[in-house]
Amino acid sequence: EDHIKLLKIAQWKYWCIDPKRPYGDATNYYVDMAKALGIAGESKGESKAENMTGKVTFTLKETKRMDRLHGDMVFAFAVLLQYGEIQPGVFVERGHNHWQRFEDPPVPALSPAPGAVQASISTSTNLISAQPENALLYASRASYLRQSRQYEPAINDYTKALSIGKDNALAYMWYEGRGNLYAIVGKDTQAIQDFTEALALQPDYLPVRYARARSYNVLKQYTEALADCNAIVDAEPNWNYEVYYSRGVANLCLGEPKLASADFHQFLQRDNWHGKTAPYAVLLGYVAYQVPGNVHGARELLGAAETRLKSHLWPHPIIMYLLDKETVEGVLNEAASLEALTESHWFIGAKHVFEKRMEEASVHLRWVVDHGAKNTLDYDLAKTLLEYIS
Repeated sequence: EDHIKLLKIAQWKYWCIDPKRPYGDATNYYVDMAKALGIAGESKGESKAENMTGKVTFTLKETKRMDRLHGDMVFAFAVLLQYGEIQPGVFVERGHNHWQRFEDPPVPALSPAPGAVQASISTSTNLISAQPENALLYASRASYLRQSRQYEPAINDYTKALSIGKDNALAYMWYEGRGNLYAIVGKDTQAIQDFTEALALQPDYLPVRYARARSYNVLKQYTEALADCNAIVDAEPNWNYEVYYSRGVANLCLGEPKLASADFHQFLQRDNWHGKTAPYAVLLGYVAYQVPGNVHGARELLGAAETRLKSHLWPHPIIMYLLDKETVEGVLNEAASLEALTESHWFIGAKHVFEKRMEEASVHLRWVVDHGAKNTLDYDLAKTLLEYIS
């Protein structure tokens, strides 16, 4: 219990606990330990500032207890790293506060303070003025520009860094940074080019290979996406469970529904049915089961989703419709965007196809082809299915 109390107040600095002030801001770390453990001590200082520097005394018994616990923490930390589990989610740290988990944080709350980022941009600009041929400075400013969502200027800075320092040992990271920005602004062809350059410099760098796989999926180059996903899973099957979702999409679109359903199952197991992508893994998994006629697998997946999914927000109404617990009108009324309407009509149409109600299915699939969001996977699937049943 004491170890957990101390781990909860540990001062994380990137990949380790701060060795100088492991439990807080006090110069005398006994002060921070005592607060967490409920040890009062005896104050000898006249102010909070004096107390923080160590003018608090503890009995010999209290000191020995804290010494023992402090020594234990190396091993408690090792146990946490080896056996601890962190549920999927978003974790943030602000100022001197400890890491906190946000279930569904608003995007602005996750953004760095605008003033701090702008100050960093200004500082980088001043340094570049003094050292205009320093590639590292352009790459550094690019990262701050990205934080402030100035994507095109950030792309320009990465381009400048690569033009000056293409032989730099960090060049693969600059290709990665620019590639990620291209993907953000919808230029996935350029993103793939940059990711390929990065992999030429660092062939085993899995984050870039996964980023390229996602861009391949966006461009509907599913064979290439599958190859990248397979390479990642072969190299490190536990590296990032989201790879299984991307591979499932590629397998489904390449006409391998059994492989796709296995991938979506792997994703859901590793995601613990928690993340925002989980409902979509359920929906695509449902299709992957139904295509080869595995009705039992599809129903079992939907039943598990009903009890295990953490959120009942969109697209949960579609899942309830597939379970016959929501009406067509109810689903369409819940859809609040063109993308959501496209998803709704596609899955309604697909369900009708699987139930051999082709005339009703064609109405919804035709709506997707004529009016749906053409940049979505649902549009592609609806178009393919409509051609099949016509």
